[in-house]
Amino acid sequence: MSTYNGSKFLKQQIESIRNQTYSNWELYIRDDDSTDNTLEILKNYELIDKRIHLVNTIDNNVNLGPKNSFFELLQETNADYYFFCDQDDYWEKTKIKKMIDVLKCIKEPCIVYCGIKCVDQNLNPVNHPFEESVGSMDGKSFIDRGICNDMPGCTMAFNKKVHHLFMRTTSTHSIRMHDWWLTLITAAFGKVIFLPEKLVKYRLHSNNTVGAGEKKAMIKKLTSFKRLKERIAFINSTVNQQREFFLQYKELINNEDKNYLTAISNPQKNRFLIFRANTIFKYHPKSCNKFRTFVYYTLFIFLKRKFN
Repeated sequence: MSTYNGSKFLKQQIESIRNQTYSNWELYIRDDDSTDNTLEILKNYELIDKRIHLVNTIDNNVNLGPKNSFFELLQETNADYYFFCDQDDYWEKTKIKKMIDVLKCIKEPCIVYCGIKCVDQNLNPVNHPFEESVGSMDGKSFIDRGICNDMPGCTMAFNKKVHHLFMRTTSTHSIRMHDWWLTLITAAFGKVIFLPEKLVKYRLHSNNTVGAGEKKAMIKKLTSFKRLKERIAFINSTVNQQREFFLQYKELINNEDKNYLTAISNPQKNRFLIFRANTIFKYHPKSCNKFRTFVYYTLFIFLKRKFN
Protein backbone atom coordinates (compact mmCIF):
# COMPACT_ATOMS: atom_id res chain seq x y z
CA MET A 1 0.00 0.00 0.00
CA SER A 2 1.14 3.52 -0.80
CA THR A 3 -0.51 6.31 1.19
CA TYR A 4 -0.74 10.05 0.77
CA ASN A 5 -3.04 12.22 2.90
CA GLY A 6 -5.45 9.31 3.12
CA SER A 7 -6.61 9.58 6.71
CA LYS A 8 -10.30 9.98 5.85
CA PHE A 9 -10.81 6.45 4.51
CA LEU A 10 -7.61 4.67 5.51
CA LYS A 11 -8.95 2.89 8.59
CA GLN A 12 -11.83 1.33 6.64
CA GLN A 13 -9.44 0.00 4.01
CA ILE A 14 -7.05 -1.48 6.56
CA GLU A 15 -9.89 -3.01 8.58
CA SER A 16 -11.23 -4.66 5.42
CA ILE A 17 -7.84 -6.33 5.05
CA ARG A 18 -7.66 -7.35 8.70
CA ASN A 19 -11.10 -8.96 8.33
CA GLN A 20 -10.10 -11.17 5.40
CA THR A 21 -10.95 -14.87 5.63
CA TYR A 22 -7.37 -15.52 4.52
CA SER A 23 -5.21 -14.41 7.45
CA ASN A 24 -1.66 -15.33 6.42
CA TRP A 25 -0.86 -11.96 4.86
CA GLU A 26 1.61 -9.14 5.48
CA LEU A 27 0.78 -5.51 4.67
CA TYR A 28 3.72 -3.33 3.66
CA ILE A 29 3.02 0.40 3.54
CA ARG A 30 5.07 3.29 2.21
CA ASP A 31 3.78 6.74 3.11
CA ASP A 32 4.41 9.25 0.32
CA ASP A 33 5.22 12.21 2.63
CA SER A 34 1.67 12.84 3.90
CA THR A 35 0.90 16.15 5.63
CA ASP A 36 -2.24 14.99 7.49
CA ASN A 37 -2.39 12.36 10.25
CA THR A 38 -2.03 9.39 7.89
CA LEU A 39 1.36 8.45 9.34
CA GLU A 40 -0.02 8.52 12.87
CA ILE A 41 -2.78 6.10 11.87
CA LEU A 42 -0.28 3.78 10.22
CA LYS A 43 2.07 3.74 13.21
CA ASN A 44 -0.84 2.84 15.47
CA TYR A 45 -1.81 -0.10 13.23
CA GLU A 46 1.81 -1.23 13.14
CA LEU A 47 1.70 -1.47 16.94
CA ILE A 48 -1.57 -3.38 17.20
CA ASP A 49 -1.10 -5.80 14.27
CA LYS A 50 2.29 -7.41 13.68
CA ARG A 51 1.34 -8.22 10.08
CA ILE A 52 1.40 -4.49 9.23
CA HIS A 53 4.76 -2.89 8.44
CA LEU A 54 5.79 0.65 7.59
CA VAL A 55 8.53 0.44 4.98
CA ASN A 56 11.48 2.80 5.18
CA THR A 57 13.13 3.50 1.83
CA ILE A 58 15.92 5.83 0.77
CA ASP A 59 13.24 8.20 -0.54
CA ASN A 60 11.06 7.91 2.55
CA ASN A 61 10.55 11.66 3.05
CA VAL A 62 10.01 12.45 -0.61
CA ASN A 63 6.70 12.59 -2.47
CA LEU A 64 7.26 10.20 -5.37
CA GLY A 65 3.70 9.89 -6.64
CA PRO A 66 1.81 6.58 -6.72
CA LYS A 67 3.74 4.96 -9.58
CA ASN A 68 7.20 5.33 -8.09
CA SER A 69 6.00 4.81 -4.53
CA PHE A 70 4.57 1.40 -5.46
CA PHE A 71 7.74 0.57 -7.40
CA GLU A 72 9.78 1.36 -4.27
CA LEU A 73 7.59 -1.06 -2.32
CA LEU A 74 8.07 -3.81 -4.89
CA GLN A 75 11.83 -3.38 -4.60
CA GLU A 76 11.64 -3.79 -0.82
CA THR A 77 9.36 -6.83 -0.51
CA ASN A 78 9.66 -10.54 -1.19
CA ALA A 79 6.64 -12.87 -1.16
CA ASP A 80 4.90 -15.70 -3.00
CA TYR A 81 1.92 -13.52 -3.97
CA TYR A 82 1.45 -9.77 -4.22
CA PHE A 83 -1.56 -7.43 -4.08
CA PHE A 84 -1.61 -3.68 -4.73
CA CYS A 85 -3.80 -1.85 -2.25
CA ASP A 86 -5.18 1.69 -2.48
CA GLN A 87 -5.79 3.73 0.66
CA ASP A 88 -9.45 4.52 0.07
CA ASP A 89 -11.17 1.34 -1.15
CA TYR A 90 -12.80 -1.54 0.70
CA TRP A 91 -12.06 -5.22 0.10
CA GLU A 92 -14.69 -7.93 0.32
CA LYS A 93 -13.61 -10.39 3.00
CA THR A 94 -12.94 -13.25 0.56
CA LYS A 95 -10.83 -11.21 -1.89
CA ILE A 96 -7.39 -12.49 -0.92
CA LYS A 97 -8.42 -16.14 -0.62
CA LYS A 98 -10.31 -16.31 -3.90
CA MET A 99 -7.52 -14.67 -5.87
CA ILE A 100 -4.74 -16.73 -4.31
CA ASP A 101 -6.75 -19.90 -5.00
CA VAL A 102 -6.57 -19.05 -8.70
CA LEU A 103 -2.88 -18.14 -8.62
CA LYS A 104 -1.99 -21.40 -6.89
CA CYS A 105 -3.16 -23.30 -9.97
CA ILE A 106 -0.86 -21.39 -12.35
CA LYS A 107 2.84 -22.21 -12.64
CA GLU A 108 3.80 -19.50 -15.15
CA PRO A 109 3.95 -15.72 -14.50
CA CYS A 110 0.34 -14.76 -13.77
CA ILE A 111 -1.87 -11.83 -12.83
CA VAL A 112 -5.41 -12.38 -11.62
CA TYR A 113 -7.67 -9.34 -11.47
CA CYS A 114 -11.20 -9.03 -10.16
CA GLY A 115 -14.27 -6.91 -10.82
CA ILE A 116 -15.12 -3.78 -8.85
CA LYS A 117 -18.26 -2.21 -7.42
CA CYS A 118 -18.24 1.58 -7.61
CA VAL A 119 -19.41 3.20 -4.37
CA ASP A 120 -19.74 6.68 -2.90
CA GLN A 121 -17.88 8.01 0.14
CA ASN A 122 -20.20 6.04 2.43
CA LEU A 123 -19.76 2.78 0.47
CA ASN A 124 -23.23 3.02 -1.09
CA PRO A 125 -23.43 1.56 -4.63
CA VAL A 126 -23.09 4.06 -7.49
CA ASN A 127 -23.75 3.45 -11.18
CA HIS A 128 -20.63 4.42 -13.09
CA PRO A 129 -19.24 3.20 -16.45
CA PHE A 130 -15.82 2.58 -14.91
CA GLU A 131 -17.29 -0.45 -13.16
CA GLU A 132 -18.00 -2.19 -16.46
CA SER A 133 -14.71 -1.12 -18.03
CA VAL A 134 -12.78 -3.34 -15.59
CA GLY A 135 -12.45 -6.67 -17.38
CA SER A 136 -13.22 -5.19 -20.80
CA MET A 137 -9.77 -6.27 -22.07
CA ASP A 138 -10.22 -9.87 -20.89
CA GLY A 139 -8.69 -12.23 -23.42
CA LYS A 140 -6.87 -9.46 -25.29
CA SER A 141 -3.25 -9.83 -26.41
CA PHE A 142 -0.08 -8.04 -25.33
CA ILE A 143 -0.39 -5.80 -28.39
CA ASP A 144 -3.94 -4.83 -27.41
CA ARG A 145 -3.00 -4.15 -23.80
CA GLY A 146 -0.36 -1.70 -24.97
CA ILE A 147 -3.04 0.84 -25.89
CA CYS A 148 -5.60 0.28 -23.12
CA ASN A 149 -5.47 -0.82 -19.49
CA ASP A 150 -8.62 -2.16 -17.84
CA MET A 151 -6.89 -3.24 -14.64
CA PRO A 152 -6.68 -0.82 -11.68
CA GLY A 153 -3.94 -1.80 -9.27
CA CYS A 154 -6.42 -2.47 -6.47
CA THR A 155 -7.93 -5.36 -8.47
CA MET A 156 -4.64 -7.16 -9.11
CA ALA A 157 -2.88 -10.12 -7.55
CA PHE A 158 0.24 -11.64 -9.07
CA ASN A 159 2.76 -14.34 -8.32
CA LYS A 160 6.47 -14.34 -7.57
CA LYS A 161 7.39 -15.00 -11.20
CA VAL A 162 5.82 -11.69 -12.25
CA HIS A 163 7.74 -9.94 -9.48
CA HIS A 164 10.94 -11.59 -10.70
CA LEU A 165 10.34 -10.22 -14.21
CA PHE A 166 9.50 -6.80 -12.79
CA MET A 167 12.87 -6.68 -11.03
CA ARG A 168 14.49 -6.35 -14.48
CA THR A 169 12.94 -2.87 -14.74
CA THR A 170 15.74 -0.32 -14.65
CA SER A 171 13.89 2.94 -15.35
CA THR A 172 10.37 4.20 -14.67
CA HIS A 173 10.62 7.45 -16.62
CA SER A 174 8.37 6.49 -19.55
CA ILE A 175 6.09 4.16 -17.59
CA ARG A 176 2.55 5.51 -17.22
CA MET A 177 1.55 3.61 -14.08
CA HIS A 178 2.77 0.69 -12.01
CA ASP A 179 -0.34 -1.43 -12.64
CA TRP A 180 -0.17 -1.00 -16.42
CA TRP A 181 3.53 -1.91 -16.48
CA LEU A 182 2.94 -5.12 -14.53
CA THR A 183 0.08 -5.94 -16.92
CA LEU A 184 2.36 -5.56 -19.94
CA ILE A 185 5.00 -7.77 -18.34
CA THR A 186 2.48 -10.51 -17.65
CA ALA A 187 0.69 -10.26 -21.00
CA ALA A 188 4.04 -10.62 -22.76
CA PHE A 189 5.49 -13.47 -20.73
CA GLY A 190 2.68 -15.18 -18.84
CA LYS A 191 -1.04 -15.37 -18.26
CA VAL A 192 -3.64 -12.71 -17.39
CA ILE A 193 -6.87 -14.02 -15.83
CA PHE A 194 -10.02 -12.01 -15.13
CA LEU A 195 -12.16 -13.02 -12.16
CA PRO A 196 -15.56 -11.34 -12.78
CA GLU A 197 -16.62 -11.38 -9.13
CA LYS A 198 -16.68 -7.84 -7.71
CA LEU A 199 -14.30 -8.15 -4.78
CA VAL A 200 -13.36 -4.47 -4.39
CA LYS A 201 -15.60 -1.57 -3.45
CA TYR A 202 -14.02 1.22 -5.49
CA ARG A 203 -14.71 4.53 -3.78
CA LEU A 204 -15.50 7.51 -6.03
CA HIS A 205 -14.72 10.87 -4.45
CA SER A 206 -13.18 14.24 -5.22
CA ASN A 207 -9.60 13.09 -4.64
CA ASN A 208 -9.46 10.16 -7.03
CA THR A 209 -9.84 9.71 -10.75
CA VAL A 210 -11.21 6.88 -12.85
CA GLY A 211 -9.98 5.83 -16.23
CA ALA A 212 -13.09 5.25 -18.29
CA GLY A 213 -16.14 7.12 -19.46
CA GLU A 214 -19.20 6.76 -21.62
CA LYS A 215 -19.16 7.29 -25.36
CA LYS A 216 -20.76 10.73 -24.97
CA ALA A 217 -17.95 11.78 -22.65
CA MET A 218 -15.37 10.62 -25.17
CA ILE A 219 -17.06 12.55 -27.97
CA LYS A 220 -17.11 15.65 -25.77
CA LYS A 221 -13.38 15.26 -25.18
CA LEU A 222 -12.71 14.99 -28.89
CA THR A 223 -14.68 18.15 -29.70
CA SER A 224 -12.71 20.22 -27.20
CA PHE A 225 -9.28 21.38 -28.38
CA LYS A 226 -7.85 21.09 -24.87
CA ARG A 227 -9.27 17.59 -24.42
CA LEU A 228 -8.12 16.57 -27.88
CA LYS A 229 -4.62 17.73 -27.06
CA GLU A 230 -4.71 15.69 -23.85
CA ARG A 231 -5.85 12.63 -25.80
CA ILE A 232 -2.96 13.01 -28.24
CA ALA A 233 -0.58 13.31 -25.28
CA PHE A 234 -2.05 10.10 -23.87
CA ILE A 235 -1.47 8.24 -27.14
CA ASN A 236 2.10 9.52 -27.31
CA SER A 237 2.67 8.36 -23.74
CA THR A 238 1.42 4.85 -24.56
CA VAL A 239 3.87 4.72 -27.47
CA ASN A 240 6.69 5.89 -25.20
CA GLN A 241 5.75 3.23 -22.66
CA GLN A 242 5.80 0.52 -25.32
CA ARG A 243 9.18 1.75 -26.54
CA GLU A 244 10.47 1.60 -22.96
CA PHE A 245 9.13 -1.94 -22.61
CA PHE A 246 10.95 -2.98 -25.77
CA LEU A 247 14.22 -1.48 -24.55
CA GLN A 248 14.02 -3.17 -21.16
CA TYR A 249 12.70 -6.60 -22.21
CA LYS A 250 13.76 -7.06 -25.85
CA GLU A 251 15.86 -10.13 -25.01
CA LEU A 252 12.74 -11.97 -23.80
CA ILE A 253 10.01 -10.75 -26.18
CA ASN A 254 8.68 -13.11 -28.86
CA ASN A 255 9.18 -12.20 -32.52
CA GLU A 256 5.62 -11.01 -33.25
CA ASP A 257 5.52 -8.65 -30.28
CA LYS A 258 9.07 -7.51 -30.99
CA ASN A 259 8.20 -6.63 -34.59
CA TYR A 260 5.16 -4.67 -33.44
CA LEU A 261 7.07 -2.76 -30.76
CA THR A 262 9.84 -1.97 -33.22
CA ALA A 263 7.32 -0.59 -35.71
CA ILE A 264 5.13 1.44 -33.35
CA SER A 265 8.01 3.02 -31.47
CA ASN A 266 10.20 3.97 -34.44
CA PRO A 267 10.39 7.79 -34.21
CA GLN A 268 11.84 8.27 -37.70
CA LYS A 269 9.27 6.23 -39.61
CA ASN A 270 6.35 7.36 -37.46
CA ARG A 271 6.85 10.93 -38.56
CA PHE A 272 5.03 9.88 -41.73
CA LEU A 273 1.31 9.10 -41.90
CA ILE A 274 1.75 6.18 -44.29
CA PHE A 275 4.01 4.32 -41.86
CA ARG A 276 1.69 4.95 -38.93
CA ALA A 277 -1.26 3.65 -40.93
CA ASN A 278 0.70 0.59 -42.06
CA THR A 279 1.60 -0.28 -38.45
CA ILE A 280 -1.99 0.05 -37.25
CA PHE A 281 -3.56 -1.98 -40.04
CA LYS A 282 -0.86 -4.65 -40.01
CA TYR A 283 -1.10 -5.42 -36.29
CA HIS A 284 -4.66 -4.26 -35.49
CA PRO A 285 -4.27 -3.35 -31.79
CA LYS A 286 -7.73 -3.40 -30.20
CA SER A 287 -8.94 -1.25 -27.30
CA CYS A 288 -11.74 -2.16 -24.87
CA ASN A 289 -14.49 -1.56 -27.46
CA LYS A 290 -14.88 -0.74 -31.15
CA PHE A 291 -15.51 2.96 -30.56
CA ARG A 292 -12.35 3.46 -28.52
CA THR A 293 -10.38 1.43 -31.07
CA PHE A 294 -11.67 3.72 -33.84
CA VAL A 295 -10.71 6.81 -31.82
CA TYR A 296 -7.22 5.44 -31.19
CA TYR A 297 -6.67 4.59 -34.86
CA THR A 298 -7.90 7.98 -36.03
CA LEU A 299 -5.80 10.01 -33.63
CA PHE A 300 -2.69 7.85 -33.97
CA ILE A 301 -2.73 7.93 -37.76
CA PHE A 302 -3.86 11.48 -38.46
CA LEU A 303 -2.96 13.60 -35.45
CA LYS A 304 -0.18 11.82 -33.56
CA ARG A 305 2.43 14.32 -32.31
CA LYS A 306 0.62 17.20 -33.97
CA PHE A 307 0.45 19.08 -30.68
CA ASN A 308 3.97 18.25 -29.44
